[in-house]
Amino acid sequence: MKNTEKQYEKIVASILVHSKESWAGNHAAANRAFRSFTRAVCSQLAGGSSDILLRLAESEHPAVRHVGGYFLLPIDRKRAEKTLRALRRERADGVGFNTRMLLEQWKKGTLKFPRMVSGRIVYLGADELIR
Repeated sequence: MKNTEKQYEKIVASILVHSKESWAGNHAAANRAFRSFTRAVCSQLAGGSSDILLRLAESEHPAVRHVGGYFLLPIDRKRAEKTLRALRRERADGVGFNTRMLLEQWKKGTLKFPRMVSGRIVYLGADELIR
């Protein structure tokens, strides 16, 4: 199995743990999973590859599509919005509600995106990423 496939599977597993544990109210486990997939996705982006985001946005799992759509917004707005709009009515683990809130923040211009800067995760606005 190629390294990128292992990385993809690790990210998907972390997203699914995050979704399940968030819904169950186990915030410590949810936060660990969030940090894991966020760092992994940011590492991929820092390495110049956004291909993994397209795979996430096309996943069979609604929570994984949600995360893929979120990370894609400043990179491929049309594809990301299409993915996220399709999730608005999803009932699994609060994905629909989270997606509606995410799209609302995106439209307001207040949404921040994690990126790797000097080995640390920082959150930047879409306008800061485009510069």
